[in-house]
Amino acid sequence: SIEFNELAQRQVTQVMGLNPRSEEGAAILSKLSKDNVAQLVVLELAQQSISRSSREPINQVCIANTHLYSNKDYPDVKLWQTLHLLQELETFIMARGTNLPLMICGDFNSTPDTAVYDLLSRQAVHPGHPDVNLGDDNGPNVLPDIMNITHSHMLGSVYNTVLGEEPKFTNYTMQFKG
Repeated sequence: SIEFNELAQRQVTQVMGLNPRSEEGAAILSKLSKDNVAQLVVLELAQQSISRSSREPINQVCIANTHLYSNKDYPDVKLWQTLHLLQELETFIMARGTNLPLMICGDFNSTPDTAVYDLLSRQAVHPGHPDVNLGDDNGPNVLPDIMNITHSHMLGSVYNTVLGEEPKFTNYTMQFKG
């Protein structure tokens, strides 16, 4: 499993070199520690199939399932979680030394106009995207430079691939339709 709180702790102490008890370290941890997780499973196919592009047998698939932070006022936290999920998945897949197919499922708490959707579907986020230009009112900046918000996975939306468009909504409540 991937624990986003643990990744936040590692980000503050090892990457940023901050004391988690310092004012800055505590502020970043407070913003990022939301108890969200992802689970990974590698399933082995009962019968091998042939990859369309390389003609190598495919006998395993990696499936990740996650639940991202839901607060609409903190799109940067959802984007941070998505970026770190993708980085962890890349490390996991590369460590296996294979071209392991990947499926990412879950509750992304994001609509097609968000940076999370862009990162997942386009491998990057446009520098002018409002989700990465939040200003000082949103607390400490938790995102790396926009040019480093990328990944190498070739991903796409199942809805968009099968139906040709995203659904109008996947969640419909009194407070939120999206």
